[in-house]
Amino acid sequence: MNFSIKNKKVKNTLAFLVIAVSIVLFLFLLNFEMEGPIVLKFGIIVLQLGITGFILQNLYKLDGGYGILLIRTKKGLELIDKIANKFPNFWKMFADIGLIWGFGLLGFYFLIKNSKESLKHCVTALLLGFCLMLVTLLFIIPLIAPLAVSIISNIDMAGASQSLAGVQSFEFTQIILMAILVLGGFSFFLVASLVLYAGIVIINLISIILGINEVVPIEPSGTLLLPGINLPLFEGILALIILLLVHEASHGFLSRLCKPAVKLDSGGIALFGFIPMGAFIDPDEKDLNKRKDIEQTRVMVAGSTANIFTMFITFLILILFLFVTANVREEGYFVVGGDALPINAEIISVNGETDISNLNLTKGETAHIITDQGEFTKIANEEGKIGFLYSYASKQGFSALLKFKQGFEWLSFVYTTLALILILNFFVGVINLIPLPILDGYHILRINLKHKVLVKCIMYITIIGFISNFVPWIFK
Repeated sequence: MNFSIKNKKVKNTLAFLVIAVSIVLFLFLLNFEMEGPIVLKFGIIVLQLGITGFILQNLYKLDGGYGILLIRTKKGLELIDKIANKFPNFWKMFADIGLIWGFGLLGFYFLIKNSKESLKHCVTALLLGFCLMLVTLLFIIPLIAPLAVSIISNIDMAGASQSLAGVQSFEFTQIILMAILVLGGFSFFLVASLVLYAGIVIINLISIILGINEVVPIEPSGTLLLPGINLPLFEGILALIILLLVHEASHGFLSRLCKPAVKLDSGGIALFGFIPMGAFIDPDEKDLNKRKDIEQTRVMVAGSTANIFTMFITFLILILFLFVTANVREEGYFVVGGDALPINAEIISVNGETDISNLNLTKGETAHIITDQGEFTKIANEEGKIGFLYSYASKQGFSALLKFKQGFEWLSFVYTTLALILILNFFVGVINLIPLPILDGYHILRINLKHKVLVKCIMYITIIGFISNFVPWIFK
């Protein structure tokens, strides 16, 4: 179907109306309480966004398909040239640090083998890459799960973490994982985690087939993230825009540092309906494939490196934010989910106990709950639950939940945006480096490991591990 409207003013007015109606319908669907599985509601929203994209694509004759719009432009390419050529040594070191972070000593081998840089440059990249790796492992990763659970809805990271807890509790397994991290960076660390999870899934499937009742609980750990669906709408869009800009701009910087520079055909953003889903810089692929291995490698790793540096900078900003806002935050236990108590109510005591962190009720036990919004009496069910989820908000240090005092509620927007920038840049930075054909990690291995059979084996192992993360959805 094609729309042949030649009058520009009429076309723009129609596009404005389509987007306005789509936004109103989108917000209505988000707030509509629909009976049945969440997948049905998700499917309707995706269909609505797809139709919006289809109309806009045909209206303006844009590239794309299935509701995805590719809005291309040559604006900004000159700026990429200027930035790249003004700081060439910085951008090379930048990419090389990302290569070490992503591939550990294997990345250092790629660098030494293919680069004509000095030994001092390579060792500096190695040390800085491992320092950044250590900070990520010790300080940032422990924050990812609690932050994600508090901000991203319809995601159970705790379940996925619990399913690995039994395996990772063994000291031998931890030593192996740390060795893999040093040797293969976060790319192979994630692959190893996927393989471990695949093993748990396979054990559970065999147990189900054999009729064994005692199995390790597993949860699906692959969750699609969309602003407004399971990400806060405006904070999610802002975080995605930042993520996509730094990722794609870095690809462009390193493309232009090749000698001679790789031609950039265009750049732009990808939309699904009206929601930003991606950004892109279009280096000439045939031109790039003719370049030296180290130049191709730096271009490929640059996007994830930008995400990791953005994650690290955001982490530092978050620390400063928490320090500065300590005096305008509430402290205590607050209701964050369920239908037994008002959302955001502060829990003052349960059965006279003010510290409810170890609350343990038995079946049929009566719970007398005092909150700042009234008193409630609930009866524990067969599992000892009373129908609500709570989280502790702290004034000091990191907390999955931050509650701001009256008059400072707007700071929640800042906190949520910063947390999403941290979370999404970590996820994209790491996942983009695993060896799957559609991701940069596969091409980095393909370029630097000349053993095609080995690269294919690593790819198939990764695919099996990746798919296993979605198998538990079958049994939900």
